[in-house]
Amino acid sequence: MRLAFLLGWKDCLIRFQSRTVLVFVVVLPLAMTVITGFAFQGMEPGNLEANLSLVVEDENVSGELREALDAMVPPGAQDQQGEAPSRAPAGAQLRIVKDLTAAESRRQVASEELDGAIILPAGTAEKFAAGVPVDVELVLHENTTIAGSMVRVACDRLVEVLRQREKRQIEQNISRVGEPQRLVGFNSFSQAVAGNGVMFILLNCMTSGGIALVRERRQNTLARLLISPMTPGTIVLGKTIGVYIVGLVQAIILFSFGAIIGVFTGVNMLGVALITLFVILVGCALGLMISALARREETVEALGAPVALVLTALGGGMFPVEMAPDWLQTVSMLLPTGWAMDGYHNLIWYGGGIADVALNLLVLAGFATVFLIIGVSTLKFD
Repeated sequence: MRLAFLLGWKDCLIRFQSRTVLVFVVVLPLAMTVITGFAFQGMEPGNLEANLSLVVEDENVSGELREALDAMVPPGAQDQQGEAPSRAPAGAQLRIVKDLTAAESRRQVASEELDGAIILPAGTAEKFAAGVPVDVELVLHENTTIAGSMVRVACDRLVEVLRQREKRQIEQNISRVGEPQRLVGFNSFSQAVAGNGVMFILLNCMTSGGIALVRERRQNTLARLLISPMTPGTIVLGKTIGVYIVGLVQAIILFSFGAIIGVFTGVNMLGVALITLFVILVGCALGLMISALARREETVEALGAPVALVLTALGGGMFPVEMAPDWLQTVSMLLPTGWAMDGYHNLIWYGGGIADVALNLLVLAGFATVFLIIGVSTLKFD
């Protein structure tokens, strides 16, 4: 183990003597984080106002159900005649109109006077009494807007409150809407820090790890290592440790910047650290796999950067995947980057703990194991 660590440390000292490596590990990640952080600021829900109509067509709804509906309007929130808006659970300024009919609400949504409407139809009370599923109709614009996604989150909250209070099955019918997106808790710089962290960790680990053995093989220094007291396993472990240190340095730089600007205030940092450590492990495993498949450094560079960018884009590192269509959200969860970003979002946006990201950690460990097995089984030292 000592020999492996010394080999890895030697590789790190050589790498960080290169100005190109310093640019890719320090300058470019920080610059990209600042740029994307400011670029996403206009999408933060706290900068938005959502106008919502709440329609109850059944005069016979129970007191408990009316309490649930009243919970849709937090104390101090603005109704049609109100004064000051209050933050909805999604973070938007939610203005709720409660005296429109269903037809008028639909008309105003169609004309974009309202961002959405939630309608409880006639017969709701009867269905509750009979234990029959109740339909909650959600009306949104055909062209889904971010404000409309805030309305969807408000509807989700109402449905959850009804389920808890009435202990009945509630179903949502979504009318005239493309698939809405959620931005609960979205913060531009938290997205930028986590997304760029994932991208540059993968990029640097994959290229560093891929080039490590390829260059040693091309320069015939690998043959010298093989006749040293080190076994092939020790050599592979040492190279992996060297790449892992690169990933750690990258993570420390970006996440320290995030901590300085307040991204991690009130966040479970142990969870963030664990997710990050597993992301680095995935990057090391991918680098080893690439080094086993590539024969030249140019091939590694040609593979590493595009693969890292595609994985980051599809996994939600470049934009909040919650805003994407269903098919892309599904694709993201087929990739390690999707599980990493989902874990970061759970911790940073939703205040989750270790238990909330346990599955994310397990899946990331699974991806790393698969990539390591492929890399080790196909690796050739000659």
